[in-house]
Amino acid sequence: MNPHTQETPSSGASGSSRNHGATSSGKIDQRSERKSDHSDEARSFSRLTTKIQKSSRSKSTLDHMGTVERPEQKLSAKDYALCDTRNENAELKFQIKRLEEELQIRHGEIKSLRQALASQDENSTRQQEELIASRESYETEIQTLRAKEQSLRDFVLDSNGDQVVSGDDIISRFASLRQKIQKLATSKTYRLGRENLALWVKDGSIDATLSKLWDKSPRPSRLLILRSLLFQLLNNYILGCETFDINDASLQEISDLSNALGRFERTIVNQGVPGDVVVNWRLSTFKCIEKAQLSGKDFGRDLQTQMYEGFAHLMAEDAAETDKTKLKDGYLELVKEAWNLQLLMRKSRDHYQCWSVNRPSLKSLEPWNEVFEEISDVGTGEDIAFTLFGALVKHSRILGEEPKVMEKAQIIAVTKQV
Repeated sequence: MNPHTQETPSSGASGSSRNHGATSSGKIDQRSERKSDHSDEARSFSRLTTKIQKSSRSKSTLDHMGTVERPEQKLSAKDYALCDTRNENAELKFQIKRLEEELQIRHGEIKSLRQALASQDENSTRQQEELIASRESYETEIQTLRAKEQSLRDFVLDSNGDQVVSGDDIISRFASLRQKIQKLATSKTYRLGRENLALWVKDGSIDATLSKLWDKSPRPSRLLILRSLLFQLLNNYILGCETFDINDASLQEISDLSNALGRFERTIVNQGVPGDVVVNWRLSTFKCIEKAQLSGKDFGRDLQTQMYEGFAHLMAEDAAETDKTKLKDGYLELVKEAWNLQLLMRKSRDHYQCWSVNRPSLKSLEPWNEVFEEISDVGTGEDIAFTLFGALVKHSRILGEEPKVMEKAQIIAVTKQV
């Protein structure tokens, strides 16, 4: 056998064995390296786990203590920054939560205040309504008590046998007198359209402005002025006086007793004697006059003559005597009507009066006046007014109450021509 040929397999085997040994040794080394790598990874993983656990314990300690304690473990700067950021975020969230809670508390307080204010406003409104209702109730009660008092007074007075005077009768007579003045002033016996015709020729004070207005006025305006002057005469001598129905002719020792009683009544009124006392005295005086049979005064002849003579120049020059006599009788009827009206008012338990102002002010017209008609100013140079017919008022029996206007006064307004 060829030794070279024989050694070949051995060499091959030996080489193969060496190769195999080398291969096995390489595999062992690779496994050792892998094992070493795995060990290194395990140790790294263990260290990382330990770090995480320590970091978690540090975070738990931070949550409970509120402070950050730097662990002695080896933490990177990044880990410290992360912990600081988380701590700041937690603190900010805590502060935000506290602010939200405080805002909710403040909103609740504002709501409570608004409710309290609304409740106070509601209570104030309710109290005001209750006060108004109470006041109205008291006023109603006062009116009821006054009505009862008035009813009792009337009952007592009627029981005393006073003469009962109807208020409707007084108003009716008042309106009748106003109509009779108008009728007399429009008599066809007058010729009022003539020039240079005076308003009044008898002695007595006549408003100069009214006379001037008469001189320059046409007939329609003169009719109104004449009616006004007729009323003024009746008011001055009858309606505005404290009259008593005493026939002085039956008295031998005392003269002008009626005027004396009238002056006495005016005196006690000016001295502040209560109205009900004055009324009682006046009614008692009238009753005594009747009991003494002193009544029945023939009043009116003197005033009739004065009016007829004062207006005679207004009649037509060719007027018939019958027309003149008719006009004269008309004056007497007018005077008698005013006299009876005045006695009726004065014998009433309710105190009636005729109010009048010769020259009322248009700028401050009294509530018992009303403008009846307007005429144009024809040369007086000023805005004036005069009373055509006075007002009828009824005084209250209750002290402090305003008189009641039964008939308003009729006023003539004179306006400037533009």
